[in-house]
Amino acid sequence: MKNSKQKITKAVIPVAGLGTRFLPFTKTIPKEMLPILNIPSIEYIIKDAVNAGIKDIIFVTSARKKALADYSDSYPWLENELLKKDKIAELNLIKHIPSIANYIFVRQSVQLGLGDAVLKAKYAIGNEPFALLLGDDILINDFKNINKNSILKELVDLYQKYQKTTILVQQIEGKAIEKYGVVGVQKNIDKNNYLLNSLVEKPNFKNAPSNLAIIGRYILKPEIFNYLQNEEIDPKTGEIQLTNAISKYLKDNNDVYAHLFKGRRYDMGNILGFLEAQIDFALNNKKYRKVFSEILKNKIEAIK
Repeated sequence: MKNSKQKITKAVIPVAGLGTRFLPFTKTIPKEMLPILNIPSIEYIIKDAVNAGIKDIIFVTSARKKALADYSDSYPWLENELLKKDKIAELNLIKHIPSIANYIFVRQSVQLGLGDAVLKAKYAIGNEPFALLLGDDILINDFKNINKNSILKELVDLYQKYQKTTILVQQIEGKAIEKYGVVGVQKNIDKNNYLLNSLVEKPNFKNAPSNLAIIGRYILKPEIFNYLQNEEIDPKTGEIQLTNAISKYLKDNNDVYAHLFKGRRYDMGNILGFLEAQIDFALNNKKYRKVFSEILKNKIEAIK
């Protein structure tokens, strides 16, 4: 008998993008390896998934992203060198990510957008619900417990309650909403959760169904693959739009939920988001807070 309460144990993280806004750095190194202080940004995405109970992580990658596979693998030579020098803290840092999940890599050879990236993971996912985490979005709700932080867990908990497709949304005011997929609300379940009636990709500000924008976390049911397979390439973008596929799924099933995110979001896909993350993480780091605060204060005074 099929278990009606399916757990979420797999996650897809698309990382095949070119990272053109960080050229020339990304000519040879994936933008997901850009560090926030000394930690690659992708590590925060991985931890978000693992802290939500994920066991298997499927990276949708490209030929240029071999550094991601290396980073998630063990490095015995370096481990031995650190052990010889009694650098236990550093040893634990490099052993952590390889030990906390199973990693699978599938290729997206042609850049056809997020929808196509998710579709590439179909055979690794199989017939079970899964999480989707966008590699550009670092989401934090508690700097004091940064290593236990998991926004995804909030979505997983909502999925476990309703067993329905669930997406994360954030309130975006003004015309900036035009940059996002936007949801329409059928009804409020409570102050942080909604049952949806529509999803629109990058609507005109005047026609946006709400101020709730889709951001980088989803729980999707395996039926989404059927919709993605039938989704045509958007002539405006040259991509297969995930939002459009979810919208069609919603029309057929009327059971897509959204959860409101109220923490801090850093868009690591652009330089300003990257700089903002550096500042906030430094100011919330015990080791660097005091000195960095003084540096920052002096820089601001100099600007004045």
